[in-house]
Amino acid sequence: MAPIPWAADLHLHGTFNGDFLDITAHGEGAGDGIANWTGNVGEGDFDHSTWIWGHFLHYGFAYMPEGSVNNPTDKYGHKMTRHWYGEDGAHIWASNNIKGEEGAWAGDYHVVAEHFGKYGPIMQKKLVGQYPSHWVATKRSNTKVDVHGLITYKVEGGGTYTAHVHDEVTFFEPIVELTRHYWKVRYAEGEYYKDHFWHKEVAIADLTWNFGTTKDKMGFNWALTGSIDNKALTANGYGYGYGYRQHQWGTGAEGYGEHGLPNMNYALAWEGHAGLHFFTRFPKGVNNPFNYTLPEGFTISRNWYGQDGAHWTSTHDLKLVDGAFNKKISLIGADFPKGGIMTATSKTPEVMIVKTYPQYVLAVPKGKTHIWYRGTFQFKLYNGSYYSGYWEMDIHFRKPCDQMPDPYVVRFVPEAWKSDAFSWGFYEREELEQSTYDKEPKKKVVEAVQAPVKAPAEIAA
Repeated sequence: MAPIPWAADLHLHGTFNGDFLDITAHGEGAGDGIANWTGNVGEGDFDHSTWIWGHFLHYGFAYMPEGSVNNPTDKYGHKMTRHWYGEDGAHIWASNNIKGEEGAWAGDYHVVAEHFGKYGPIMQKKLVGQYPSHWVATKRSNTKVDVHGLITYKVEGGGTYTAHVHDEVTFFEPIVELTRHYWKVRYAEGEYYKDHFWHKEVAIADLTWNFGTTKDKMGFNWALTGSIDNKALTANGYGYGYGYRQHQWGTGAEGYGEHGLPNMNYALAWEGHAGLHFFTRFPKGVNNPFNYTLPEGFTISRNWYGQDGAHWTSTHDLKLVDGAFNKKISLIGADFPKGGIMTATSKTPEVMIVKTYPQYVLAVPKGKTHIWYRGTFQFKLYNGSYYSGYWEMDIHFRKPCDQMPDPYVVRFVPEAWKSDAFSWGFYEREELEQSTYDKEPKKKVVEAVQAPVKAPAEIAA
């Protein structure tokens, strides 16, 4: 369904530090998350930075591109109670009643603003802009949504002023379907004056976090056998995935010795993860080749290289059996330095890994049955230094995929990590980088190249 254009009129009136204020505003958008707002100051003394009223003009939640969850503010009237808390104790209470119908809305804000300090940046008119603000909505019932937002304003001279906003949104009918919703509001351009202001804003949901209704969970397990420098090594793992996330747990066994391999676990965890990209967010209309080539599955040839010369080679065999993924891994590693980072134990706490960073991975299809991945990794150690390296893997599908995507970049984000000397568990999401599947620039270039060349006389005419 095509986005529905909308228009909204808002009236904001009340008091500011005891003085009367009155604002009228008009906004329009094409239903794609981009809106233009203009506001005019009526009665009252507005001898302060009017940037603080910018987001009071923002209407509803963000645009949800894939339409997996209905945005209730697009279709239903509602009431919103807002508390705006400035970092210096300033406070705004607001109540807004949104009425109308889909595509045409009207809002009426009643506000009480108080405790704005005489020498603060707002009263000194030193706000000069606004950074992107981040918002999270949580369903409380089928009629109520709780919203929290963080707004950071730019202050003249390079400083910042931050406010926390809390909204309680109540609908008059039991129509709330979303469970959680995240977005940011970015001001593409805008100017604010004492008597009028305007801005162009962009508010689009982050669907890597809002994956809508929870789908059926799919489980997986894997078993790793092999050796490091001719010493036996075994490990086992399991997990499940849904939406754009997966949970995974692993346990080391043979080869871990008395003290375990706490650092090695961070690297081995991604061996278990390799190829489990059934939960990767691909854009609408772009085929996920991993899902397409089931149930036959695939094999993987993988190489891992650490910065100190340590390396290993592994082969993976994945199959889908009775609705669950099963993967067997064989690994051979060599050239691990004695006393090196990967084989360190808790006896040397200064070189223990304390953090793993997101990985950006390039994927290039090489035909209907082959994709190669190339990625880098980086770990932070307790002593403040870093251990990094790279890996590569070639995936060979048993079933041809006739709709391979163009080359793309995947971002792996370990959102939560818990690890000890003998086991690990992580909570991870992954999605394609937006720029790698933006077809519009490519389309325009093709159209420009294919356009017929006009003669000078035609151009002059």
